[in-house]
Amino acid sequence: MTDPNIESTPLRAQTIAEAVAERREGPKREISAEDAFRLAREERERRALEGDAVAAASEGLPPPMLEGDAFDNVATEFGEGEVPPANNDWMKAAVPDGMEMPKGWTVFIIRFRAEMTNTPGKGDRTCVVWNLSEMDEKLAARRAQGNGLRLIEEMAKGMIRAFDGKKVRWLDPKDKEAKGHDVGQFWTEIGGKCRHQLKSLYLKNHTMTETENTDFFVNCIAPRTAG
Repeated sequence: MTDPNIESTPLRAQTIAEAVAERREGPKREISAEDAFRLAREERERRALEGDAVAAASEGLPPPMLEGDAFDNVATEFGEGEVPPANNDWMKAAVPDGMEMPKGWTVFIIRFRAEMTNTPGKGDRTCVVWNLSEMDEKLAARRAQGNGLRLIEEMAKGMIRAFDGKKVRWLDPKDKEAKGHDVGQFWTEIGGKCRHQLKSLYLKNHTMTETENTDFFVNCIAPRTAG
């Protein structure tokens, strides 16, 4: 039975294309009030999660934990506050020979300790990342297939240009002729802790801080009336 407290307002206006399709194919099945209420609630929750992620990025904090991120609880060999000894050899091994990098851009060479990953038996994992170009963003958005929560993950994954000293590939992993290695497998093997750090890095480098935002709107915009 329909809950009388649920509003039965339509979710969205009918588009011209839908009106034409309805004339050709007949009217579409009506959505029940319960389903409309459920869909509206899920949309509010999705928008809230995205808002929390952007807010966290503006403060330089990691994005909120999402499903699939909270299952990794492997202890590290270092105590709280202890800094591992520096060693530049891993940085050299992380960058493939002859790898071209965008001139003038900041390039991040990252190491994940084996104990932080889902596959500690494979040893420490490394990757080379830099910010997304416009084309990178378009490709990541296409891979996200309209899922707003998945978009952050695909954007962060798109920053990876090499891992474990090998160039990545975005082609069919079954294509043996494709150069590079499948970043999807690396993304799975590093686990939720490390994925979370890469998503945090993406948000921090693609979102203005509160100070930058204030400076932009106060000092970088000059409104004028034309005519």
